[in-house]
Amino acid sequence: MDSRKIILPGFTLIELIVVIALLGAVMAIIVPRIGKSPKQQREEFVTQLNRLVGFSWQNAIRSGKTQKVDFDFEKKKVTLWQSVGKKDDKGQLVTEPVVRDYSATSVKIPKQFVLRSFFIEGVDEVANRGGKISGAYFYITPEGLAQSVIINFVDRKEKRAGRSRPIGLVLNPFSARFTAYGTFKKP
Repeated sequence: MDSRKIILPGFTLIELIVVIALLGAVMAIIVPRIGKSPKQQREEFVTQLNRLVGFSWQNAIRSGKTQKVDFDFEKKKVTLWQSVGKKDDKGQLVTEPVVRDYSATSVKIPKQFVLRSFFIEGVDEVANRGGKISGAYFYITPEGLAQSVIINFVDRKEKRAGRSRPIGLVLNPFSARFTAYGTFKKP
């Protein structure tokens, strides 16, 4: 047997630390860029909103109870509510949150969306309340009809000619589905 040691070339601890630091720096630059584009975020929101409103529409028909789709612009959230079958002292429909065991009954509104107008039955709730509202809602009846709704907002993350991109969402009152447009819409 040969008693000579075989020395294999290797890396020193300092070389390993430098390589790991470089990989960390590269990942810190690349990973944020891999995130969803503004267009993907917008399309995902519209898809989730349509699922939510579609469920509300089905629930109205199935349960025979009026559904309320509530937009909370301060919390950036859309939530489903349903009628309990009575009205309060002001004549408003009394509602309770819709509870589902297997899927969500709310959707987050992306933070980069800034509301410009919210038309319900042709009336702009934003203009009626001095240009700023904390929330708005619309109803879906047990017959499967939704109120006429148009929501206009800008997407601050996506720019067109140096300006935030306008988005118009128009609800079809018969199918309870929103269609997204690249411009503001009016009734």
